[in-house]
Amino acid sequence: MTRSLDAFPNEFWYVQNWPLKWSDGKPTSVQQALLEMGENEWFPMIDYLFEDYTADGVTVDDVMVLVRETNTCEGLNSELDVWVDESGDYKIKVYYDR
Repeated sequence: MTRSLDAFPNEFWYVQNWPLKWSDGKPTSVQQALLEMGENEWFPMIDYLFEDYTADGVTVDDVMVLVRETNTCEGLNSELDVWVDESGDYKIKVYYDR
């Protein structure tokens, strides 16, 4: 079941405390999940979703704009699959506990 991301607060979207502490595979914000993506995930996603741009020219902020436009996640508990694109081909896991 999918739902909108509209109701999530700012801490769901952005890292609240800098410097960034690595999450050991359980990022607690969209920004952290994107920052922690490995090159083997990041570059194929960028090549597919931003085909008119070079992969080096796309930032985490650019992808976050796309996530906000897509505005969809799956899951009802603290482990959410956040859709990056409208078809749900690319998703990131965010571990968010309200």
